[in-house]
Amino acid sequence: MTTAPSSGQPRSLPARADVPREQTWDIEALFATPQAWEAEAEALPAAIDALAAYAGQLTTPEALLTYLKVADDVELRLSRFFSYASMTASVDGHDAEAAARRDRASSIAARYGSVSAFFRPELLALDEATVNDWLGRPDFADQRVRLERILRSRPHVRSGEVEELLGAVGAPFASERGIHPALANMDLRFGTAGGVKVTQGNVDSLVSGPDREVRREAWENYADAHLAARHSQAAMYATNVRQSVFLARARHYPDAITASLAPDRIPTEVVTTLLDTYRANTPIWHRYWRVRRDWLGLEELREYDVKASLVPPPQGGVRAGGGLDRRRHGPAGRGVRERPALRPDRRPLGGLLRERRQTPGRVQQRRRAGQAVHLHDLERHPGQLQHPGPRDRPLHALAAVHA
Repeated sequence: MTTAPSSGQPRSLPARADVPREQTWDIEALFATPQAWEAEAEALPAAIDALAAYAGQLTTPEALLTYLKVADDVELRLSRFFSYASMTASVDGHDAEAAARRDRASSIAARYGSVSAFFRPELLALDEATVNDWLGRPDFADQRVRLERILRSRPHVRSGEVEELLGAVGAPFASERGIHPALANMDLRFGTAGGVKVTQGNVDSLVSGPDREVRREAWENYADAHLAARHSQAAMYATNVRQSVFLARARHYPDAITASLAPDRIPTEVVTTLLDTYRANTPIWHRYWRVRRDWLGLEELREYDVKASLVPPPQGGVRAGGGLDRRRHGPAGRGVRERPALRPDRRPLGGLLRERRQTPGRVQQRRRAGQAVHLHDLERHPGQLQHPGPRDRPLHALAAVHA
């Protein structure tokens, strides 16, 4: 909810602390208090270091299975530990304590990668036929897919010493990846649109609203802020590309794309075919943009029109027949023809499954770009879904086109 403007000042969004608790993430499902998280931060390193005792011992199916179960328990603890730190830092980029927790969690995660680096080389040093026989046992059912994936990576797994080094670079690389979120979520200022302060938390709603002037202000201010830092962002992107190339070469992959797809046995032709198909069907997109332009009643479709809702928001409820009332909807100050009522079985797929307080329901300050629910939630709340954010839209659009 926004507060009323005073003395011509732009309306402001509520701070995180002012948002009702029931509309915030239920992070207490992970750790009841920050003190409980701190206690886990003290205990986790010892549990991680204990994994080193299994090095050189994975020579029988029983020993391998024991290690995998212990490592899985540590990974689950680490996932919950890291998710808590990441989520608390995500909701307020200016919270120094939350940022410190996230950095500490990243360091402990890198420690896990380094300590457990012996596992892959030792597994691949075993006779492959013998390991495949082990995988046929019922007690390996939960581990089969995971181990088969590792076996496929045999040409790209290095010695134990090199694997330990690659595991240790996780924290420095993660630090670089944190620069852009810090810039976008804390340092950039996006001005106002329609008297409302533009933030990462409300920019989507502003650029998809019915008022074209508000959409224009929001889109241009948001884009201009990023353009002002374009040289820094280009340097960050180049660094990230170099990191990906380094890791691909370190594991003897021909390129970074192959390195990212190979673990799931996805051929690079999937990517090239996707791009070729998109290019071949570009005229269909052109037709769509023309239809959108005409539907909105515009002479020219601009960047800030591509997310404008094509269906007016309900202002009089749902008609007795089930469809929405017909409304005149278009750019500010311009009317367009009436749209047909929307059938109830053709409603936009915008509904969210919400479980307790997992998904914030209110726009707030300092929400980070691309904020998303973490996978650990599926363990506690398997029905939880998160609506795709603005940075997820390309995949969301592909899914919509396919449907």
